[in-house]
Amino acid sequence: MATITRVAGTPLGSVAAAVEAVGGVEEEYFLDGIATRYGLVEGTGYSPDGRWLAEPAGDPATFRTRMLVVRPGDPATFNGDVVVVWNNVSGGESFMPPNRVAQMLQDGYAVVGVSAQVVGVEGPAAGHPAPESMPSLKRNDPARYGDLHHPGDDYCWDIYTQAGQLLGPDRPRDLDPLGGLEVEHLIATGGSQSAARLASYLNAVQPLAGAYDAFLLVVYPNAPTALNAETTPAEVRQAGPGNTTQLLPWHEQVTREDLDVPIIVLNSEWESAECWPNHQDDTELLRWWEVTGSGHVGSAGAEEMEMMASMGFAGSTVSFAPANRAALHALHRWIRGGAAPPHQPRLVRAGDTRVLARDEQGNALGGIRFPDLEAPLGTHVGENLTDNIAAVGGSSTPFPPEKVKELYADHDAWFAKYQAAVEHLVESEVVLPDDAERMLARARAFSLPT
Repeated sequence: MATITRVAGTPLGSVAAAVEAVGGVEEEYFLDGIATRYGLVEGTGYSPDGRWLAEPAGDPATFRTRMLVVRPGDPATFNGDVVVVWNNVSGGESFMPPNRVAQMLQDGYAVVGVSAQVVGVEGPAAGHPAPESMPSLKRNDPARYGDLHHPGDDYCWDIYTQAGQLLGPDRPRDLDPLGGLEVEHLIATGGSQSAARLASYLNAVQPLAGAYDAFLLVVYPNAPTALNAETTPAEVRQAGPGNTTQLLPWHEQVTREDLDVPIIVLNSEWESAECWPNHQDDTELLRWWEVTGSGHVGSAGAEEMEMMASMGFAGSTVSFAPANRAALHALHRWIRGGAAPPHQPRLVRAGDTRVLARDEQGNALGGIRFPDLEAPLGTHVGENLTDNIAAVGGSSTPFPPEKVKELYADHDAWFAKYQAAVEHLVESEVVLPDDAERMLARARAFSLPT
């Protein structure tokens, strides 16, 4: 198990201002340890059913990485769950947005970001086509992070496990990153290429290590990654500009279904094309949510979406941030033996194809439908059937004023449909009541295009 050292000063990606405003504490720790590589048991492969047989592959290596810890300052507000984030490295080392972390803290969680991958620590390898676009910890602040060391992504799995061991109920208490909180469960989460890593962790490492109690995969591209460089396919897809992620072939794999931990996959419309024909039905411990009209960056909140639009972002304005929060709420209940979240409708396909069926306004049918789709003021498309990574945001095309007038006699007529959609989302448990009130307040104050 790794050992930890607390680091004074201001960390890269600090969210202190946001979390301190809601009574939280932010601390940074360095992790030192020896990590194991994993490989496939001889004679086995990356089985499409996800039931991979993995084993330690030898060649252990030392590492020194970091984790950013945010916890409630008042133990009485802690709900027992630590959300352990596999930090995304598609654009360099990245933790979660401050406002999202603050909301999770207000909901009672502790949140820990783990720098599990080599790009986040060391930066891109020599010859990377855009090295300055993906700053790492060491490149951003060599004085603070210069002595960190990551042996490579073959070791990311064990690094993430060891981080979990330092955070769980049986963690060492000589230096406690959680300040004595009585931890009950660890929820593993990550988005985009981090979700692809977590899918591989689920398929191969969780059955061996059992370090986590629940998983939330967000905008998961439905293609896990290879466990080590030797078994990486010769041709791999890119999860970001120049960022080779060791993805396995697309459209082939599913997440294994024989684990004893609850799993929620929360996807936008953008990932829908990658979920065919390797469609995966819900099981006793798996829920798959698909949000209609949203893009790959749809986890941004409504305010973030507005800011992005003001800066020229041309993507879909459909935010599924409330569903992300509701998914954590559902897992919190589920891992305690409470009711499983309801099954959600899937996006409707145009026959036996990857293509989605659409209504007369160009919006996709089925799926989890936010008011943007049920009381539409435009066409929202997240679906991407190309290899164009620039299309991750999807698109939103507002209706002209005459179209809006044709659909709605006045604001009250539009708001009635909007409210009905929000109420249905609350009943379906994909939006929490207080988020619903915020959504309705924004809609009441909204002026229809004229």
